[in-house]
This record gives sequence, structure tokens and C-alpha cells, in this order.
Amino acid sequence: MPSALLIRPSRQALTALGLALVLLAWTTAATPHSGLFGQEGEPDSGQREFRNASGKAIATGTLLEVEGNKVKIATFNGTAELRLSELSAEDKTWIRESLKRKKLELEADLVRVELLEANTTGKPHLVYKVLRKLRPYGSNAQLSGPLLLELLKKDYLDLKTRQEVLLTYVDTAPLDAFNAEQVLAVVAREWSTCAPLVSSDPVEFLKTYARFGDWSTDYLTNVAYTGEIKPNPEATPPPSPRNTDLVDETLTRNRAAAARGLAELKSERSLEIILEILALVESPSPKKSDLDAQKVCLEALGANGLTNDSVAAALARLEKVHPELVARVREKLAAKSDQ
Repeated sequence: MPSALLIRPSRQALTALGLALVLLAWTTAATPHSGLFGQEGEPDSGQREFRNASGKAIATGTLLEVEGNKVKIATFNGTAELRLSELSAEDKTWIRESLKRKKLELEADLVRVELLEANTTGKPHLVYKVLRKLRPYGSNAQLSGPLLLELLKKDYLDLKTRQEVLLTYVDTAPLDAFNAEQVLAVVAREWSTCAPLVSSDPVEFLKTYARFGDWSTDYLTNVAYTGEIKPNPEATPPPSPRNTDLVDETLTRNRAAAARGLAELKSERSLEIILEILALVESPSPKKSDLDAQKVCLEALGANGLTNDSVAAALARLEKVHPELVARVREKLAAKSDQ
């Protein structure tokens, strides 16, 4: 039996959680949410101080379940029941988000079991299909991590499927500083396995890693400035791009890919780095690798969404070389400035 196998959650458990969510929807007004599989801003499911509508603390504990108007929590002295209708609006929202997350975690674990079953068939296309189903759950599917690491080493999987395994592993890791470093440590440790998966499509790998936000900045900046994509836990980004390695087409490709990854951060600093890399790959007589890198950097400008005089100047310089792409980037930037 595979070591990653856990107890399979029942469909009844999912149904019960769904009913609890309906009850909460009756009790509290809906609030904006980042999406079905969103991770940002999700509540901590540990110890919490619950307050009543007037703001007075009435209990501290861990949420266990919601049944009708009853909220059961685990306290240091055992269990306690609270009345949902008497809780503060903040607590009601927190409970709703906690139940929603738990429901997604149970759904994701059902998909994890499907992945285990697909692995037993020895058919890569079935594994790929389940991976595409699992990946959108994000950190709600973090229990799949050990299984995904096992699948990385399966010889029967083709390159496309193993790429999806790696991207799913990155996309489902918990969003925190520790796991941002842990993902890079795993990739570095398993570099003989991961190198062909990363190098065949560095843009997709680096864009996916950018989900770690500010925690991804150092690694992405280091790749942009050096072209070296293999993670090095001890490396710190140089203060500016190295311009001595531009004859190496692989390094040029990696730099542009990192610029595209940094665009996901949508920050002023990432914009500065994108413009620096774009300037490096501009030349009077560009090679095909330079032209390809320019395209990726232009796409990065559109994805980053910020604009200034330097962006306008870069687009003007490259308008004759990449007219259609520059036009699309301008449209994107104009649309975002109107929002």
C-alpha cells in the first residue's frame, strides 16, 4: 500500500459540510471571496477567541462542527457549545470560511485518492487528467505533497505528465515562508529529476512558483540577474544583472522566464527588474533567442500591469520589431489603468 494513502473522506461528510454552509449563509451576509479555490486571507483553524455581538470574549477554542444554531468548539477543558446567532459578525464570517476551507480540503483528498488509483493503472494520460483536476485546489490539496513527490520519480510517466506533477506540487504547497523555501530545497535535492521538467518550460515553472508572493522574490530575482535556474538555498541575488553571460541562450531564456514570473507579483520592484532584463536582450542585430526573450519580457510588462515613462519608452523602441505584441500590451495596460 502506498505510504501516502490516508483514510478516504466520505461523500456524507462533504454533504454535511455543505448543509452547514447553507445554514451559515442564512445567518450571515456573504462577503467577497477570492474564488472557489482561493487561498489568500483564509482563516487559521487553530485556537480562536470567540466574541459575542457586543465584542465581549465568551470562549477560546478550536472549531469542531456547526449544527443548526449550535457551534461546537474544543477548549482546554473539553468541549463547549456556542449559539451561532449570538456570535459577532467577524466570528460568523470566520466560521463560514473555515467550513468552506474544510469542505475543499475533503474534496481535494478525494481527488488525491483518485490520483492514487490512477497511478496503479500505469497510464500517464489518466494520471495527467487527475493532476489537472487536483491542481486548482491550491493549498487545500497540501496532503497530496508526499504522493506527488513519489510520482516525480515514476519512470512510466512521460515528460508532460511529470511536468504537471512538479507544477501541481508547487501549486498545492502551503503558502508560507517555510514552504517557499522547502519547495526550492526539494527541487534542488531532486535536480537530476527536476532539471528537464523545469528547463523545458521555465516560464510555467517560475510563474507557478511566484504564487508565494514576496517569499519568491529572492529566487526569481536571482534567476533574472544570473540566468541560473537551479535553486541554491545559500544564494543571494546580485545587486544588478550580470551582462557577461548573454552569449548563453539558455541563460537568456531563463532570465526572461524569471521576468515573466516576477510579473505575477505586480509590484514596482518587479517592474524595474523586467525593464532591466528587457534592456539586456535588446540589440541592433538580435538573435532568435534575443527576440524570443524580448517577447517574454513584453508579455511580462502586460502581466505586471504597472506603467510609467520607462515602460512607454520600451514599448516605443520595440514597436517595429513586435508590433502586434506591443499593441496587445498597450491594450492590457490601458485596461488596467482604467480599473
